[in-house]
Parts: sequence; C-alpha cells; structure tokens
Amino acid sequence: MFILKSTRRIKRLFPYGKRALSTSTQTSTDTASVLQKVEKHLDRGSNKASLEVAKLNNQLQVVSYPCVSATSSVTLFVNGGIRLEKPSTLGVTQFLKHFAFKDNLMKYGAQLVRELEEHGIELTASVTREGLAYHLESPNDSSLKYVAGSTLSSIILGEYREWVFKHVKKSLHREAEANSSDPLVALFEGLHREAFKGQPLGYPLHIPSYAIDAITPKIIADHTVEIYNPSNLLLVGSGLTLKETRRIGEGLFLSQHQSTIHPISEYHTTYSGGQFTLPGKTDTFLSIAYSGIPVKDLNRHVASIVLQAVLGSGSNVSQEGFPGSGVSGRLARNLVNKHNWIKRASAINFSYYDAGLFGVYAQAEPGNAEELGEALHNSLKDIGTSRVTDSEVEKAKAIAKSHFLRSIEDRENLNEFIARHAAIGQNISPTQFIEAIDNVSAKDVYDVAVKILSSAPTISATGDVWGLKKF
Repeated sequence: MFILKSTRRIKRLFPYGKRALSTSTQTSTDTASVLQKVEKHLDRGSNKASLEVAKLNNQLQVVSYPCVSATSSVTLFVNGGIRLEKPSTLGVTQFLKHFAFKDNLMKYGAQLVRELEEHGIELTASVTREGLAYHLESPNDSSLKYVAGSTLSSIILGEYREWVFKHVKKSLHREAEANSSDPLVALFEGLHREAFKGQPLGYPLHIPSYAIDAITPKIIADHTVEIYNPSNLLLVGSGLTLKETRRIGEGLFLSQHQSTIHPISEYHTTYSGGQFTLPGKTDTFLSIAYSGIPVKDLNRHVASIVLQAVLGSGSNVSQEGFPGSGVSGRLARNLVNKHNWIKRASAINFSYYDAGLFGVYAQAEPGNAEELGEALHNSLKDIGTSRVTDSEVEKAKAIAKSHFLRSIEDRENLNEFIARHAAIGQNISPTQFIEAIDNVSAKDVYDVAVKILSSAPTISATGDVWGLKKF
C-alpha cells in the first residue's frame, strides 16, 4: 500500500511519536519478532471485535473500532479529496487543510489551540487524492468526547476572514516553492498526470504556484458547501465505543445542502499510460508503472500488496538497507546489488477506489538513464514471466503484515484505513485485513502480476534524463 499524503498538524502536544516507515532510520527488529508482538496486541480483548457501524439521524455515517489503546482518536473523513476538484479549482482542497488551524467566524485560532492544549489533544489535517481528513487524538477519551464535536463543527462550518485567506495563500506559495525543487514530488505528480490524463486522479496533489492565485474566497465557499455534506462525510472513532462515536457525530453541526457530488460507487477512472520527463541537474529519478488494482477489488488488492513486498517495499531498497526494508527482495537481488550506480529502488503501489498504479522507481547517479530504464523494465517483466515461489510469498506476507501493523500504530493511519474501506462498503478491521494477507497464495500473486503487466506502461523521469528511450 502506498498513499501519497499532504499533512499539516497544529502542534505536537504530547510526547509519543509518529512513525513514518518510509523514512525510518531506527535499528530494525527481526520481522518475525515484530509480528509476534503486534499480532499479540491485536488479539487482546476488544481488538478482536469487528467494526461497529451506524447511520445517524443527520445522515452522517459513523464507524467505531473499540480497540485497546493508550489513546483515543476520532477522524472526520471527507470523501473525494483532490479528485473532487475541477481544472478551475485546482488546489482548493489544500486551502481547506490549512484553514483548519486558522481563525473563523465560529472560533478564533488562538482559542482553538488553547482549548486543545488544555485537554492534551492533537489536531492534524491531511489531504490525499481521495480524501480530506481532520484527525483529533488524545490520551484521555473523556476530553476528546468533550472537545471533538465543537472543534470539527467550527472547521467545517466556519466562514474565514479575508486576512486568513491571504495568510494561507502565502503559506501555500512557500510550500509550492519547496515542492518545486523536490524531484520525487515531480516524479509522482508526472506519473499520475500521464497515467490518468485529464481526469481527477491525474490532478496535482501538491498545489502548483500558478493555481494558488486563481483560488478565490467564493470558490472555497462553493466547494465547502458541496463536500461538507453528510452524505459525503464519514466519522471514525478508534479506542471509542460506537455509543461514544455516535455522540460525537450527533454533536456536529452539519449542512443539509443537497450536494451534487456523485457517490463513490459511480467513480470511473480510465487508465491510459504515457511518458513524462522533466530534465534537471540532479541524479536520475525514474519510475515505470502499470495499471494497478483498485481498493474495491479487495482480494486482488491484497495480493498486489504481497507482490510489492516480493519486489521490495517499505523503506527504500538501497546499498545501506536494513532487514525488513526489502534488501532480500527481487529489486535488491536484480538491481541494487548488480549496479552500484543505483542508489535506491522501491516497488510502488498506489491503490484508489476505482483505479491504481503499480510499478517501481529508482534513483541513480547521473549518466545512467538509458541503462536504468532497461533495468527497471526488465525487473518488472521478470515478475510476469518468472513465477514467485512459495517461500518468497511467505516471506513477503510476513513483511507486508509487519509494514501494515506498524503503520496503523499511528491512529491517523488506522482511522484513514478504516474510512477508505468503509466508504465503499468494506467494513474491514485490521485483524480481518491481516487474515486476507494470510490467505494470499503464490498463484494469486502471479495472476495479479500478469494482470498488471497486461496494460500499457507509464513512465515518469526527472533529473538527468539524457539517453532515456521511449517505451
């Protein structure tokens, strides 16, 4: 699973840390040991229970996962994210992410901060291509139940002052400037743009500079009326009972405007493929991907996650990799260990409700673009012609479970996982997802590899791209 996310948090209000597996530099623990400990945690008490789901009188859907945890959290998930934007409103979702922390006509920003700090609550806002999420987390569930309703209501119903709008524009210009020099941002934005030409999944996740000044307060107001509709919202509580989560949901002040947003079941994205290059004076960054597996196709989606682990996923596979980061996967054996000019490589797996992208990306020293392209292409062809062994699959399943379980230690990731699946009717708990991984066979992995490789490729390259051939 590979989710690109743009996140902003109000403040780190209590001492436990957020784990980002893709950039972890801590000493790795043996995978089997990690699995044993985390699966034991999942087996305790109510963690073994299924999700609890209800629809409130205000038409808001709520989902509760009453897991045993040191913290309680609640996430208001707004379906759609970037894909609800239009060419004339590109970037409006990023404005809404920033507005969560600012003054509005219901509550001053300083008042919001003071109220959250008094109760030891952290507020985070994040944007993906398919969702906008507001996440509240606290070591004290009674404080969370007291504050969550008013905080979330002020965010989704508050009208923002003109000076706040101008301040957010300045912040977004700074972000855009920083992103413009990040080769990986350009690489994956280009990959999506070519794969899903002219469609919402191909729109930029990170707002480009040219789009910032085109956004007006009226555009934002019109957009919020549409997306903050109960039919487009989902409230997830973890470490909370269904009754407690319902109480928070019933305390929200929601707009009853009749939204024109189509339900998720009607989303339909067409994969096309293509090639994007952005020359620059840096290392070569190259990605080759094919049409991936959508989340709604759950069994094959899970098989694609295992296939990603067969190739090498989690932290980037590199010369300095550590156990659990993919150093024994096929990318390490066939790419990194054979070419000392390849600095790192990783399998990628972007899964959306109705579409996906599966492939690999790598970073190499300048002057090797042509050879890197051939090497990446051959590494992908290999998974469709050389069947994976049972031992490869068993090891990959252990790695996939470890990565998943460690990622959902972060309650924001846990709630987003629950929300994304619940939005399409898949009320699946982490324990059930682990069971789905366990049920994957070597044949399942091979079959999904063949299906993925039957599509046309999408290529994205940035940096030193001289010599790169057309695919």
